[in-house]
Amino acid sequence: MTNRYRWSKWTQTLASFAFSSIATQVLSALSGILVIRALSKTEYAWFTIASGITAALNILSDAGLASAVTSIGGRIWTQPGQLASLVQRALFWRSRLTVIAIALTAPLSLFLLRRTDCPWPTALLLTALSILPIAQIAIFSIYTVVSRLHSRTRQLQVAEISVGLTRLAAVAAFALGSALTAISAMVAGFLSVISGIFIVRKQVLPLLASAPDTPEIPSDTFDPDLKKSIRQIYPNAAFTCVQGQLAVWLISSFATTSEVADFGALSRLALIFTAFNGPLVHAISPAFARCPPNPRRLTFILLASCGLVALLSGLLLLLAATFPQALLIILGSQYDNLETELLWIIAMMGTVMLMQTIWQLNVARGWVASLTWNIPLVICVQVLFLIFHPINTIAGIALMSISVAAAQIIHATSVAFRNINTLSSASS
Repeated sequence: MTNRYRWSKWTQTLASFAFSSIATQVLSALSGILVIRALSKTEYAWFTIASGITAALNILSDAGLASAVTSIGGRIWTQPGQLASLVQRALFWRSRLTVIAIALTAPLSLFLLRRTDCPWPTALLLTALSILPIAQIAIFSIYTVVSRLHSRTRQLQVAEISVGLTRLAAVAAFALGSALTAISAMVAGFLSVISGIFIVRKQVLPLLASAPDTPEIPSDTFDPDLKKSIRQIYPNAAFTCVQGQLAVWLISSFATTSEVADFGALSRLALIFTAFNGPLVHAISPAFARCPPNPRRLTFILLASCGLVALLSGLLLLLAATFPQALLIILGSQYDNLETELLWIIAMMGTVMLMQTIWQLNVARGWVASLTWNIPLVICVQVLFLIFHPINTIAGIALMSISVAAAQIIHATSVAFRNINTLSSASS
């Protein structure tokens, strides 16, 4: 009876998050399709670069802090005072990392935008709009960890869906007013983050309010753990940031503006994969972090998560191979000749998603000691690839990304099972 109840509870939780993620991705897809259809290929290439810089900034300024808060918070989530101190220090360190991230990415943004013939005033404004939401994204990211630790399913869903609704409404308003450009599309993204911050603060601040008799906690109590996490994860986070945006940056540097737009448009279809990201981030990863050192249960969660990603990837590849125009018609007539490129992009995103799933579970458990081995591993694979294959096409970039992600999957899987086997040996 206990097992049946546990299975029922897990199924309901995952289904709830899956529904929320699908709803969020539908909203994101609708706003993305409006942007793709409304913008010329040149404008969409600029938007692809600018939004990619925002994503890079988010990774560089986080540097594993959200994962560290999940890992540390899994031990103290029932103690509001300690949890509040942890959140405060995480935001402090994230603000410092943000300054470094801006210094690294702002010049790159200007270079890539100018490389695609973006006028200087537009390039400067798009770069500023890439940077503007980072502080708000930091708060949203750290605060939602608190909700995840408390398993506040409905609140998380409300926050995520509100972001999608606000962005869609803003994009639609600009489109109806014939004012949808790369700049206004970035403004719509910023407005959506603001709406999310407003909601998530109201949800989380009561959870961080200490009882009157709770003793004061020094503000730097968790600094050693957070600094350790930054030292362990930041080199790989910076490298992952480069790798995550490398495809766009290489296309922007070596291919035409039209191919930049093609790559960005096709990548929008891969948002389907992030439907699994909601259950992974909000339910599976915190459960993996809180799970007792039970090798069988940890193995089951790991394999089930990988199986779901593989199933989703296979189904989407089958759809793209059988009915490519059914997907390409969504993007509009400018992109209806990309059947082959569509298959490469979906295969790339599926492989990358599988790699990210395994590493996210490893990080949630604190299994990050060998994370920096990713750097030489990826570099070796890329060097070998560059020797034998060109990268000035979408297919070439996708194949390189698949090769790199496959090598990382092997590494991440070995790390996971080595730690699980260690727990098994200790228990016996």
